[in-house]
Amino acid sequence: MIRRDIARFFIFTPVIIFIGAFIIYPVLMLFFRSFSGEFSTSNNVIDLLRNNNYIWSVVWFTLWQAFLSTILTLIIGIPGAYLFAKYNFWGKSLFRSLVSLPFVMPTVVIAIGFISLFSTNGLVDRVFSMIGLDVFKSMELTD
Repeated sequence: MIRRDIARFFIFTPVIIFIGAFIIYPVLMLFFRSFSGEFSTSNNVIDLLRNNNYIWSVVWFTLWQAFLSTILTLIIGIPGAYLFAKYNFWGKSLFRSLVSLPFVMPTVVIAIGFISLFSTNGLVDRVFSMIGLDVFKSMELTD
């Protein structure tokens, strides 16, 4: 047991050193230098954070959106994963392929696909227009 723990330590040590040297250290140095007096922009950043309510509203909206997305994902994902692992049903392999597809395809391709589906003249809008619904044309975000 002790040998296995020592082996794990030596296996993960290069990874931890690499992450610390090339990710954590540069980000921390960038953060600390941006608030020090060495650079001319430090006072601008501090003034911006102190005096701009719009920045804080954007930060709070981002945090709220991240929290809400996490909760909704957990509410849908945990029961879905349980049902998916526990039961066999028709179309399970197709559903598994569709769920793992975003992990395989690049993000840009997925974004282009969503834009072509949900844009003002996209496939979803055309289907709704055929049945007489004008859903996406009234939304501000799709213009």
